[in-house]
Amino acid sequence: MTSRGTEPLPMAPYSVELLADLHAGVLPESVSTKLWPLVEADADARRILASLDAVSARLRAVGADLDGGESMPPDVAERIDRTLAGAGNAGSTGSSRGLPRSVRPLLIAAAASIVIAVATTLFVRSASTSEPDVVALPGEESVLTLQSSLIDDSVVQSVMANRDPVQLVEAGLLPDCLQANGIDRNSVVLGAAAVDIDGSEGTMLVLSRGPDAGLTVLAVGAGCGVDDPQPLFRRDLS
Repeated sequence: MTSRGTEPLPMAPYSVELLADLHAGVLPESVSTKLWPLVEADADARRILASLDAVSARLRAVGADLDGGESMPPDVAERIDRTLAGAGNAGSTGSSRGLPRSVRPLLIAAAASIVIAVATTLFVRSASTSEPDVVALPGEESVLTLQSSLIDDSVVQSVMANRDPVQLVEAGLLPDCLQANGIDRNSVVLGAAAVDIDGSEGTMLVLSRGPDAGLTVLAVGAGCGVDDPQPLFRRDLS
């Protein structure tokens, strides 16, 4: 799709990077005004934007609580500073690198990494400061070895930063697994990773429950599917 005298507008599937820029309002107005109607007509894009709305709303709510006593981690503050410093140079519509439409729900992390980093720090609290152990065997996906009692924000961020293929998702089993656990089968997945929790192997998922509803951290066994939820861990974050 092109407009006379302007650069071509991207087409669906829209990259998460592009949607994050559109959501943040850093695209040129001449581009964003034409792009919004196209994005709002795409179901996948609407789910991503709804997740960004939910996280942004939560950050505003926490930010308004001046007596909350929560300090921002230095590494998160540094990442935000770097992004703000570079925002003035944002003039590109970005690429249309989207995940295949056969993969449902979408895996989201890259473009929203700064928002997610802040959100998980605010959402998840634990006395433990230990980092999760990561084991990677040759030719196999990396596995986070965890104790359920020590799962904290560092674990959630590790899951969302994971780029290794996850069998539950790749095999197309995720929608049935989510439904078996009483979760919308079309939920947006912010991250997924292979895990070993308390000696049980499975998959950990970070899910958006929709605008203003928060997140869910869910771990399930390798055989999770229709009528077989195999829950290993669950924490709902509001």
